[in-house]
Amino acid sequence: MSAFFGASFFYESPLTDLAFVGENVRYSETIISDVCRATDLVGLVSGYTKLTRNNDGSWTGLCPLHNEKTPSFRINTQKNVFHCFGCGKGGSPITFLMAANQLNFVDALKDLAERAGIELPSFSREEESQKANRAGILEVHRLAQDYFYANLRAKSGVAAYDYLRERGMSRQVLEDFGFGLAPDGWRGLLDHLKAKGFSESLLLEAGLIKRKENTDKYYDVFRNRVMIPVMDAGKKVVAFAGRVYGEGADPSAPKYINSPKTVVYEKGRLLYGLSQARVHIRSGEMAFIVEGYFDLIALVSAGVKPVVASMGTALTQPQVDLLRGLAKGVHLVFDGDSAGEKASKRALPLLYNAGLDGRVIRLPQAHDPDSFVRQFGPDAFYDLADKAMDIADFLFGSAMAMRSTTLSGQSRVISDVQEILSQIPDAAKGQHLRNQLADKLKISAELLTLSPIEANRSMFEGAERTNKNRLQEMDYNNLAAWFLQQVVTYPECRDFLTDDLLEFWPQDRTRAVLEGFLDQKKERGDIFPEEIRLEEDPAMSEVVSKALTDKRKYNSQDSRSMAKDLIKKISSLTAQKVNEDYTKAIKEAEANGDTETVLKLLAAKMG
Repeated sequence: MSAFFGASFFYESPLTDLAFVGENVRYSETIISDVCRATDLVGLVSGYTKLTRNNDGSWTGLCPLHNEKTPSFRINTQKNVFHCFGCGKGGSPITFLMAANQLNFVDALKDLAERAGIELPSFSREEESQKANRAGILEVHRLAQDYFYANLRAKSGVAAYDYLRERGMSRQVLEDFGFGLAPDGWRGLLDHLKAKGFSESLLLEAGLIKRKENTDKYYDVFRNRVMIPVMDAGKKVVAFAGRVYGEGADPSAPKYINSPKTVVYEKGRLLYGLSQARVHIRSGEMAFIVEGYFDLIALVSAGVKPVVASMGTALTQPQVDLLRGLAKGVHLVFDGDSAGEKASKRALPLLYNAGLDGRVIRLPQAHDPDSFVRQFGPDAFYDLADKAMDIADFLFGSAMAMRSTTLSGQSRVISDVQEILSQIPDAAKGQHLRNQLADKLKISAELLTLSPIEANRSMFEGAERTNKNRLQEMDYNNLAAWFLQQVVTYPECRDFLTDDLLEFWPQDRTRAVLEGFLDQKKERGDIFPEEIRLEEDPAMSEVVSKALTDKRKYNSQDSRSMAKDLIKKISSLTAQKVNEDYTKAIKEAEANGDTETVLKLLAAKMG
């Protein structure tokens, strides 16, 4: 049987002992199909964008995977697939969750299985151990959260609770965000969890305790601190941040202690407060990003709801990508000092790469979001938001303010922003920013030096544009994908699916799909494109999903005629490519004086 190959798993025909492989985990096609069938794709997507039912039973809406003003996102409920005719993404419920939440195939499958109440099988002791370990860490975090929560509301927590209220935090916000208290003591949490049967090794791995150096003794990581639980998208507690509080706090102690990276937590892949802010971000299509926990809590307590925090570290691309589909624009609210300015500059390529409009709220020099909203209130904060500067203008303006207007000064300005521009892989977006800078400097955009990444890409694309054979090969692959879309959309074209196609079909990603269709047709009399799950090959997933969600545009005669023409063009280009390859090989052999190889190649070419 033929196989569909992805980056880290394979797919075989549904009649075989079918399996997906990823992260050393195998799942049968039956399990994967059961999870997809059990997932209400409309309900899943409705959590990210508003959908409208059409007369034909399909659903449409604004695409949650990119920003658009005209709805081009479509769901075929009969096939349980989606496709966006704007950005081109499409596929199964698994594909959607992978794109919406930046998950790999296995994690998306596990997420949907959990929502559907389907228990996935285990295939190895190692995987079973990992699964149990992950569940154990989540459980001890849940119990630790209960412990901290109760402490803050006990008599012993009065001082900490009063401190939080004095910081302007409302009672409701403290409840919504689950604030707690780690009491002063070395083994409070440790003894509490050990009494419930949890081992020290698990608590150590969860980052809740530490071992005293050169001893067998353990102690709590978090002591005498206000506790802030960090939750994932499913509102499970995956980590904690502990903050010192009160006048008696040790001035030499770090202000925050954070959970380490674990199997359930990686700081750069989560945004603090997203689960609480999601509905507010979606309704206003805008999000405020702050750096710290208390910055977020202060704003939310003041009534500013669509806020998330990067948890005190530099903003990352995975964090920004979490806002795609929820917001169209992002307001960066960093401290009004040089560090905040640098953070805003670093965020520019991240926002551009995610397709989000970015603006910078400039706070007064001595303020952070927490101090500003507590002193001036939410109305003053929103006034600043109304005056927020476009992030590109902010970047170029701040760079130029530090340089002179001389030629050498302009050169330094260009150098300052070049590194940022180099982090934008989309050539069109990068050029747009470059044009803005050129306009501000009053010079031609052509005079600006390309970044290394863009220069390499430009040279590569330039070589392709001057290389006829490469252009033909590009057309070749597009024609192959087009033909596959034809046979999916127009069943009358499936008569053209024969083994003869394999003789001249391109050796690219489309070949695996063609082979799969041929296998299905031989064994089942028809093709079943919805069973093709190439979640880790977005390009081919888009080919299939587009065909499954598109409407017929041609009658039967025209569609068959188009399919015939495509086959002829693909065959002709194959013959041309083979001839050119032979010619090239013959010339190389002649240049090397290899007469024997020349004769063999000539014979093969003529034959």
